[in-house]
Amino acid sequence: MTVAFLGGVALIALGAPPGASETGAQVVTWFSEHRNSVRLFVWALTVVTPPIALVFAFLCRLLPAPHRDVFLIGAVTFVVTTAVYAWTWAGWHCTPIGWSRQRRARYLM
Repeated sequence: MTVAFLGGVALIALGAPPGASETGAQVVTWFSEHRNSVRLFVWALTVVTPPIALVFAFLCRLLPAPHRDVFLIGAVTFVVTTAVYAWTWAGWHCTPIGWSRQRRARYLM
């Protein structure tokens, strides 16, 4: 229940992220305008990662041996991908304050 609630909070807080066809300047502008939403999104993902890993661990114990191994690989991949995803968004949000938009975009891309 907590995992679903925090996942929903993360997605609702973020809203519609920038599209793949937008330019770098438009992406940087979007991140500048949605600073608090990105911060809430990253914190919600950070808080939801340990409980979801725990759910995966409990589910893994219920499976027979060959299925358990395949499930574990997928679960670890999901948790690591979520962590790297959150770190990337945090990097966009937490770059040094004195940096210009172009320098920030160059640093992170």
